[in-house]
Amino acid sequence: MISRVPITANSATSLTSSTGSCSSHPNTATTDMSEMSSRTLIKQTDHELLVKAICSQEITWTVITLSCKQYLHASPHDLERIKYLFETNIHNNFITFIDRFTPLVKEIAQEQDQSIYETGNEAPAPAPEPDPIADEGYRISEIADMLSPGYFHGFLAAKDADQALLPEEKGAFILRFSNNKGFYALDVKDTDVVRHWRIEKAGKFQVSLQNVTFNGFKEFIEHYTHQPLLNQNGSVACCLTKPFMRRK
Repeated sequence: MISRVPITANSATSLTSSTGSCSSHPNTATTDMSEMSSRTLIKQTDHELLVKAICSQEITWTVITLSCKQYLHASPHDLERIKYLFETNIHNNFITFIDRFTPLVKEIAQEQDQSIYETGNEAPAPAPEPDPIADEGYRISEIADMLSPGYFHGFLAAKDADQALLPEEKGAFILRFSNNKGFYALDVKDTDVVRHWRIEKAGKFQVSLQNVTFNGFKEFIEHYTHQPLLNQNGSVACCLTKPFMRRK
């Protein structure tokens, strides 16, 4: 069951254009939008508008999905694939999510469909001009591709990963968010102990461990299925054998 946590002055962080964090005052988004007439030269990004829309009210999964569809043209299928990230502590998880994936940008295909709808043309609209922000930003579909597989456990705590892996066979593993922004975490059962590695975020969706960079988790897992992990002291640990899958 998804929790419904209202935003309060003590539970939310300040909204800034650089991080997109939620406002500490529920009515800030409404106030900011009403003052836009005096700042017409400042164009707010889709990411900023999305965050303000969500943080101006109680954060629920319904609010997140409706806002992502409106401002990012995210599909219901892609949103459903990342829903598990917000099923516990939805307020804090949302703030952490947008802090890790900033800026969020529109889906390309949906942008083109919207152009056709607005112009009334049956023929496909011309391809949009390259947008540096969109090229560097994150689309919900891309995030879902990386984080939806069952071996990724989102905001699972390290102690819970330990508890889950201890009864498992050697080489069983979990991937999740690290507590440190810019990193992911790998937890692996090794003989009678669970070991942990911090995986560096090396690009939008590239990850790096032990000076080796991979184009996503699939490539990462394939590599360490055949190549043993190394402990911090340089000793050989083990290979990855079986993902501990997220319960649906």
